[in-house]
Amino acid sequence: METGVISIDQPQELQQAQAYAAAGHFTQAAMLCERLLQQEPNHAVVLHLCGTSYLHSNEVKQAVTLLRKATRARADDPSIWFDLGLAQEAAELPTDAEASYTHVVLLKPDHVGAWSRLTTVYRRMSRWDDAAKACRRAIALAPDEPELDYALGNILLNQQQWPEAAAAFRQALAKKSRYAEAFNGLGQALKNARKYEEARAAFTQAISLRPRFLEALFNLGNTLQALEHWSEAALVYKDALAIAPCSIEVLGNLGNTLWSAREFAAAAAIHRKVLALRQDYAPAHNSLGNALLGLKRFDEAKAEFEQALALSPNDPNTFCNLGNVFLAQNQLEEAIGYYHRALQHEPGFRQAVFNEGLVLLLKGDLRAGLPKYELRWVLKRQAMDEPPPRENWQGDLPVDGKTLLVCCEQGLGDTLQFLRYVPLLKARGAKVILRVQETLRPLLLDMPDVTIVSAKDDELPPFDHYCLLLSLPLAFGTELTTIPANVPYVKAPAIKTALWRYRLDRFTGLKIGIVCAGNPQHRNDYNRSCPLAAFKPLAAATGKSLFLLQKEIRPTDTAVLADSPEFINLSAGLKDFTDTAAIIANLDLVIAVDTSVVHLAGAMGKPVWVLLPFAPDWRWMMDRSDSPWYPSMRLFRQPSPDDWTSVMTQVTQALTTFTPNACPHISSLNEECL
Repeated sequence: METGVISIDQPQELQQAQAYAAAGHFTQAAMLCERLLQQEPNHAVVLHLCGTSYLHSNEVKQAVTLLRKATRARADDPSIWFDLGLAQEAAELPTDAEASYTHVVLLKPDHVGAWSRLTTVYRRMSRWDDAAKACRRAIALAPDEPELDYALGNILLNQQQWPEAAAAFRQALAKKSRYAEAFNGLGQALKNARKYEEARAAFTQAISLRPRFLEALFNLGNTLQALEHWSEAALVYKDALAIAPCSIEVLGNLGNTLWSAREFAAAAAIHRKVLALRQDYAPAHNSLGNALLGLKRFDEAKAEFEQALALSPNDPNTFCNLGNVFLAQNQLEEAIGYYHRALQHEPGFRQAVFNEGLVLLLKGDLRAGLPKYELRWVLKRQAMDEPPPRENWQGDLPVDGKTLLVCCEQGLGDTLQFLRYVPLLKARGAKVILRVQETLRPLLLDMPDVTIVSAKDDELPPFDHYCLLLSLPLAFGTELTTIPANVPYVKAPAIKTALWRYRLDRFTGLKIGIVCAGNPQHRNDYNRSCPLAAFKPLAAATGKSLFLLQKEIRPTDTAVLADSPEFINLSAGLKDFTDTAAIIANLDLVIAVDTSVVHLAGAMGKPVWVLLPFAPDWRWMMDRSDSPWYPSMRLFRQPSPDDWTSVMTQVTQALTTFTPNACPHISSLNEECL
């Protein structure tokens, strides 16, 4: 703080007061100044010194009063105005502080401190544009001060100007390379720009400089969550908890991470810890309810959501969660009722609209459900690396002679299912560029008159319109009776098919391929995959070998394979989907849980039996054993959650009457594929 200069003609008492202040003995300094002010109440130097002494003693009201008097006594002294601004800030008078600092820069335009304090005042007032202008002025006057670049970065973060914020933090780091806070700010800017790997590196650097940097640990955990690196995120949150064991925010995020990793019991335990710290915390009741829902403890989940509603009666998320409880029990009308209640409290609430769309699709009402299903992209975009390159084509614009980029989304099975719409685009005269997952690209390269590119390719050929693959059913006005189901629309390569026929010829009789588990990263994997051991009754019933058609074998299934010669593990030969398709072309039947393999078999027109969980994906609808999407498909459903035994009993009985080539498409398919 600027307190004036001691001159040789000042009284001894004033010099003593200044000495007290210089030594940090502000109470004694103030007492001496008060005695001097009784003699000369308007002495500017004494008023200034007394005011700053009170400010240092946290007696801010007295400080403001005295410093205001000092400005009246010496209105042209910027140091007094500056200290008055500090006192006004301490007294939580930001508007007055702004006026004082503004007076400073009018008197002394190059006063870096005043521009810096104006930056802080504007930030506290959420006047971000003014804060940025003041901070840039301070940087121009003091270009070597990294703290000013750091302050500018934080302002730009609040303005959601992510690239500019990152640039400011990098400027700070160029001036001060071991600046942990600037690395943390840089990570925030990069994370918000969805540059998650770069953000991860920045947060990691911040933590290496300050190992107990709680905010950076928390941010790193959030970034790992965005990357869906659940186990790493959980470890980071645990490191944060070692610093702040009672942090509700860190505990909550750890619980949510465990939920995302489908470790529902562990997630529930964490959320109970949160509630032990704060019983009236509605988000924790919601999160605990979601964990219990994952454990299929429906009544307990419902009770937690109701408790959350009691604490926060208008939260649309909680109504959605209650709807999900009923959806998981196939009580569709009750689920829709709760989604509508969410919309009553927040009209247009996207998650509720989307969830209602899923229920309508489950009911087979494609006309009403597909428009709501479009919200999947709006909801998912928050976690995407980049937005779509342009507005999604919705079937309204003519495409004759135009080039249409069709992009895959979601899983491999989704791509295989909705490829059926590509011929419809070609029938409208469109030239189609199909952007697919790299693992599917070799299988689809022979699609006639379609350019196949990998989703990993950064550069795309020129195109006129853009469409997400799963938006094509809506674009073509699809209803149950108009689903394009002309199979086969995917074919296995002839050479590989012949090679696999040679390999499988030594196995006589009925040839059945099986899949017990899909992608372990799939959000519904815990619900749709089953143990390999559950397939043992099928092998016993047929007396034949079952060919395992999955590349990844889970550890629990590896032990079953070792003790079960009836299972023939083909994983070593599955280099890509062309191998899977070639094997399927040589099989009589595929029996599998809901994975990409069932879509491949269905798209090839091969007989395929799908083993469905009690609460199925929307595309399989309800209460039917066939699928309008695939003529060669048969559906077997759990009668209650997790009841794979009953499903296998149904399949075993069905196998007693199964006849190869019973599907009308099979004879022609074999000719085309071979």
